[in-house]
Amino acid sequence: MVIRYFRDLTSISVPIVRDWGLTLEAIHKGQDLSDLLQQPTETKEDAIVQDPNIDNAKLDFVYEQIAGFMLELSRVEFPRIGAISQNATSGQRDVTRRPLTYDINEVVTLAPFNFVSHLFAARAQSFQVHLEAQRNIAGDGGNLAWNQFVARHYFARMVSTQDTVNETGPFRLFCNGLRPTNMLADSETLRISSVLDFEFTNAMPAQFADDVPWWLLLQKPAVWISEGKVQEFLTLLQPRKEQFIQAMERVECKSPLATEETMGTFDSTSHYGVISFDIDEIYWKVLHKGNLGEALLDSATLGEKEASVRRKKAQLDAYRSEKESDQRFAGQWWLVIRESTQ
Repeated sequence: MVIRYFRDLTSISVPIVRDWGLTLEAIHKGQDLSDLLQQPTETKEDAIVQDPNIDNAKLDFVYEQIAGFMLELSRVEFPRIGAISQNATSGQRDVTRRPLTYDINEVVTLAPFNFVSHLFAARAQSFQVHLEAQRNIAGDGGNLAWNQFVARHYFARMVSTQDTVNETGPFRLFCNGLRPTNMLADSETLRISSVLDFEFTNAMPAQFADDVPWWLLLQKPAVWISEGKVQEFLTLLQPRKEQFIQAMERVECKSPLATEETMGTFDSTSHYGVISFDIDEIYWKVLHKGNLGEALLDSATLGEKEASVRRKKAQLDAYRSEKESDQRFAGQWWLVIRESTQ
């Protein structure tokens, strides 16, 4: 449905789905765009990051193409937040279900959102429900589970007080997978020949389209954060951020539908509503200050700490016991240890 929608309403080059398989590259010529932009690596284990010495003119050309794709998507508006489908009665494309994202696909059968704040509140709730239901997490003395508990309560409190833009819409078509990894390009000219992977395309809050794309350095921000490279990430990001904004401004000026509204208001915080479970790393290594974490909890919730830690440790013990009796996991005890310490 989304691919057909892109083909009908945008100039984005998308593949024609004739069959399912692993031969898409043979149908659409081109090389993975992220491979053309990344820093050369010596082994498969090396991190995939953007080449800091890449030619700026070439990068400008890539940014302008992707900015054009983003601009086209952002101009498609809907009255609700959610997944795009075809209305059975009218035959028109409409939003009838909740957004399909990587980690909330279990709620897509529910109704869409009419308000931005309702989406954020639902995300906060899903974070907390996931933590309570996940059995293979405890960590040393239960600290890992409690730290995640604090981080997710911080997220819930943050989104409840955050001002939202265009609270009641209109909402814009947004694809979180629109990034170089999902694009094929000519290895010589860097002209993008095809855009792939639209499974997580939804009508989303308008401010998502105004965010700085997280992929500007190719590697996820959460990876930089987990490796203790926050300052390095911010230092490398700043010039690429400015370069992309300039590319977007040039594309907007060329567009026949150019308006005075631009992406100059980039606000990366709105993406907290759609990121997966990176919130734990982001909170403790970027947002946390002193004893702020537990200070965010009311006395009743804080009083549940010991019981919560005991419950998560009991869940982990039960999980380990089940794996021990399951022949499918024979000889893989290192997985249990690794899971409990992540």
